[in-house]
Amino acid sequence: MRPFLLTICTFLSVTQICLASLLGSLGWVRLDAQGGSGGTDFATTYEGQQLPTITPPTRTGHQFTGYYSLPKGGGVRYYSESGTGVKICNWGSWNTFTLYANWQRRKYKANFNANGGTGGASLSVLYGDKIKAPRPSRTGYSFAGWTPSVASTMPAHDVTYTAKWTPRRYRIAFAPNGGSGKMAAQTLTYGKPAKLPATRFSRKGFVFIGWAKSRNGAVAYANAATVKNLAAGGTVTLYAQWAKQTYRVAFNANGGKGKMAVQTLTYGRGSKLRANAFSRKEHVFLGWATSKANATKGAVKFTNGKAVKNLTRGGSTITLYAVWARRNYKIAFAANGGTGKMAAQTLTYGVAAALRKNTFKRGGYTFQGWSRTPTGSIAYRNGTSVKNLTRSGSTITLYAIWKKNPTPSVGTSGSGGTSDTSKSGGSGLIWLPSPESLGIGGGPASHLCITCRGTGSCPVCRGVGVYSNYGYSSPCNACSATGRCWECHGQGRTYE
Repeated sequence: MRPFLLTICTFLSVTQICLASLLGSLGWVRLDAQGGSGGTDFATTYEGQQLPTITPPTRTGHQFTGYYSLPKGGGVRYYSESGTGVKICNWGSWNTFTLYANWQRRKYKANFNANGGTGGASLSVLYGDKIKAPRPSRTGYSFAGWTPSVASTMPAHDVTYTAKWTPRRYRIAFAPNGGSGKMAAQTLTYGKPAKLPATRFSRKGFVFIGWAKSRNGAVAYANAATVKNLAAGGTVTLYAQWAKQTYRVAFNANGGKGKMAVQTLTYGRGSKLRANAFSRKEHVFLGWATSKANATKGAVKFTNGKAVKNLTRGGSTITLYAVWARRNYKIAFAANGGTGKMAAQTLTYGVAAALRKNTFKRGGYTFQGWSRTPTGSIAYRNGTSVKNLTRSGSTITLYAIWKKNPTPSVGTSGSGGTSDTSKSGGSGLIWLPSPESLGIGGGPASHLCITCRGTGSCPVCRGVGVYSNYGYSSPCNACSATGRCWECHGQGRTYE
């Protein structure tokens, strides 16, 4: 092919060359899509003008990179991948020429889902290249290929393939392991549960307790248990496990007193535990625990006389520990001349607790504490902490002890009081003893009012003004909390 001569204006030569050849000769450009389709197939322009923008072609699985002067991206690129052309300064010796599309293959994802197995992958593959599928694996299954079937070459889009699996079959053989009898092997399918056959083996003096994976192993499967995936293929052997037909149960008093003989039970058969014969002072029996630690926590496993089965392996001994709880006792409260109600208080033997606060009342008296008898001395103060006041399970009564409040006596002639009517115009007022003489303090007053007479308030002086040290008359004040009248505004007297 004869190359054509075509000058492309550079940034620096546009003014120098293109202006000189402005609106020069017309050129024709044929666009060869090189396997693509669609888009613009030819273009025209004058010398000194830019090639017109075109619609790029498309091609399955490929990326268009532009139009070039030679095939396969050779020579000079005249059109970009978006279809933008360059500026032509002159056509040279040709005004009709061909440009060639250039293509690059796209990459797509080939995803392989192992579907429960291992060995899946996500591959980036060029369009048209061969897809190299991985080979996954899965325990208990045979690989059965991919779905959908893997394409021979990469298509022009992402693809996902999912592994197919076929479950394997395996056999279970049964060994008597010291017993006698025969049992046929069992065939199972991996991934599917199945029930083991009931044992047909027997052993004199022993009881069958299950199947182990080795001769001396621990029991892994009970008789006729449902199992699954014991092996990924081939044959697995289960070994019969035996226990002597009897086992022993020992009983520990755990702080209690008494004796209990060891109890012999038959493995595989339910039996009732012996009734508890232990006792413990100030405690009640709750049941049995399987360890001393659990007994201390109060964790009862078996109640008294409980029916049990297979507490341990045949031929061995298990010890059960008594579980105890402290007994409670009650405290009743008696008002002992007072009024009101107080509920009985429940306490635990051996544990200290504060007595309830007294809520009884008695007019003219003050609560002092509690006694064990109605006329006894004070044994416990209000709210004091006590412990073991009586035996557990019984009730003790505490009696309120009261002290009478002191009251002033009315004075008379010759006894500290005087009768005087001179300051009230013969109104018959009664003078009372002074506060100092009663030992309750003094003040500007010289005498006290009479008692409140149980009314809760100081009686008014019957409308008659009384003598005041301050030069005025006033009735009596209200009673104090002691139940006695305060001073009558300094004059200290009222009507009898």
